[in-house]
Amino acid sequence: DNHQLNNENVTAYSAVFPGFRYDESAIIDDFLKTCRHVRSVKLSLEKPDLFNSINKFVYGMGEPVFSATSFAHYTLMKDISKQNVKVVLNGQGADEVWGGYDRYFIGYFLLDILMRSPHKFISQANAIFGKMKFSYKYILMQTLKALSSRKYASYLRAKYAHKVLSCMSKDFTRNNYNYFKNSEYKKLSSGNLSGYMKYNIEYQGFNQILHYEDHSSMQNSIEMRSPFIDYRLVELAFTLPSEKKIDNGITKKILRDIFNDKLPSSIINNYKKIGFVTPFENWINEKSSVKFINEMLNSDSFKNKKIFDPKKVKKKFSDSSDKDINFPYWRFINLELWSQVYGIKNL
Repeated sequence: DNHQLNNENVTAYSAVFPGFRYDESAIIDDFLKTCRHVRSVKLSLEKPDLFNSINKFVYGMGEPVFSATSFAHYTLMKDISKQNVKVVLNGQGADEVWGGYDRYFIGYFLLDILMRSPHKFISQANAIFGKMKFSYKYILMQTLKALSSRKYASYLRAKYAHKVLSCMSKDFTRNNYNYFKNSEYKKLSSGNLSGYMKYNIEYQGFNQILHYEDHSSMQNSIEMRSPFIDYRLVELAFTLPSEKKIDNGITKKILRDIFNDKLPSSIINNYKKIGFVTPFENWINEKSSVKFINEMLNSDSFKNKKIFDPKKVKKKFSDSSDKDINFPYWRFINLELWSQVYGIKNL
């Protein structure tokens, strides 16, 4: 059958952040030059009125969500709905299934190389250093992390990367550490990358992404479809060897090979995965945001929290001149607002 679109053109909606170091406007322009039938609409989320609609967003999510990206996505859906669009396609699943998340996957990939072809380890690590621009120390740390249990790796991240552990109640930390489940694939095998990718899709970060995208789109009466997670594509991906996904510092290798003559080199040869990153640290320093956050930090609800030390968290927020970009400010804001809109009083 010859399947054709009813319309001659489709519209691509892109979130852009002018002036932000991770703004992808230039790459979007390069890509769309190759698409004759795609009309580009860029929606600037540079300074969304963060706290005007955030309670509605928090209520609509139903549970706390892990990053400000989810709120940016909600804002994007709200803007798209104003264009009378009812159905959108996204690319969710391409990175999770075809090996796009470089920083999360390289340790498991290199562990597999050690187990299967140890003589290739140095050349593969060198290629990752050269193409992805990660330091050798980082590459080694990610390989050691792949050897660690998920439980212990999360503990180390909370303590040393996010530096949030000192703010949390010791009882809460201990209870959750005991409750936290480790992944069940074998470490000393050559299937670490595949095992981790399956685990991530079934139980970890991917479910959170699908959750917030579904809720933010449906709140704005938009039907969102994710063709990359068609079960037939996912099953195909997991029948292929890992080197079809990551090899010699190249992520999503098979997709790059397939589209090599169809996409500009700025995309095909871009080996750094950014993700949907938002300038959240700038947003929370806006005057209106500071006022809203201060009211939240001084509320009885916040001051009565038991799972973390309200004074320590408040001090982290008050150090506005020296914000630690790794500290999870969003998660404290989201948790507090969620507890308020849902009347949760036993945290």
